[in-house]
Amino acid sequence: MRGSISVTPTAARYRNPGRRSGAGGRWRRPPRSPGPPGAPGGVVGQGISAVDINKYLPNSYTYPGTGWKAVFYDVGTPTSTSQTNNASPSLDSHAMQFSMTGPAYVDVLWTYIAGIDDAATYFNSDFEVYIPSTTYPLAQAFEFDMFNFSTTDNINYMFGMQWNRVTSKWQVSSNDSWVDTVVTVGPSSGAWTHIEQQAHRIPGDTAHVYYDWVKINGVIYWFSGTPGVSVQELSVPLVSGWTSAVGIQFQLDIASVGATISMNIDNASFSATENSGVLQRCTVTGAINSSNKVFSLSPAPTFLMWFVGGLLQAEGGDYTYASGTVTTTTAPTTGQTVQAIGG
Repeated sequence: MRGSISVTPTAARYRNPGRRSGAGGRWRRPPRSPGPPGAPGGVVGQGISAVDINKYLPNSYTYPGTGWKAVFYDVGTPTSTSQTNNASPSLDSHAMQFSMTGPAYVDVLWTYIAGIDDAATYFNSDFEVYIPSTTYPLAQAFEFDMFNFSTTDNINYMFGMQWNRVTSKWQVSSNDSWVDTVVTVGPSSGAWTHIEQQAHRIPGDTAHVYYDWVKINGVIYWFSGTPGVSVQELSVPLVSGWTSAVGIQFQLDIASVGATISMNIDNASFSATENSGVLQRCTVTGAINSSNKVFSLSPAPTFLMWFVGGLLQAEGGDYTYASGTVTTTTAPTTGQTVQAIGG
């Protein structure tokens, strides 16, 4: 995945979920998604990854494989829906378009099942999204979720994340409520936006999910507003009869007037990994003087997030890391802050 780093955050800020309204004051239930069909039974895998899921055929999922599930109506009934391969506009001629027509406040969900791994703890998505300028003002929200349906824990670890177009805020799901975050930078209208997301769960904690960050066109925004601090929210009990699965889903929500809305995705990838360990802030040793490029970390982490001036840096591009030593491509300038978070 492009620039994605899976680590366990050092702390989580708990927020009372309460009940938050959707755009225009109308409450919308966060996603639960239809569970995969088939016999119950969790499988512990060794991590799951899926690349270019926009190239897969619609309605191609068969348990216990991978693929797109049939379209799902979460609230209300649309007049029509479509899921189209090789749509335009596209970055590589392989974009997938989601489209719906319907009355006010109807929403439609498209789900991709990437596999089965009840032991997965870290979840990353990476995709480009294009929202037409004609769609943008007619939508209530654009939703981009990840999930881990675990029959081992009997829990739906739903990482619901949406850009609320009306309030211009990212929201995260907490059981049956949407919770505002501090992030106010979202997808563009009439242009491609590169979005990456990270969320996680903690083994043994079946009551909560943890939201880390969203990355917009290369700039990372922690949902809590503080680098290294995750937002803790509530998980959801698994619906009886659902089977284990991990994956990603996309949803369109119509606003207060019936409309036809759509969005395209391209270069879309998803991963669920079984990373472990406790994240901590590392002590950074090295001069910040506009010329020094070498920094030592203590303790030396296996997984690392390296920040300069509060911005997450890309390993392999902005810096390299080996055995407790960070070597930056460009020397941090005098007065900038550097921070290492790893585990």
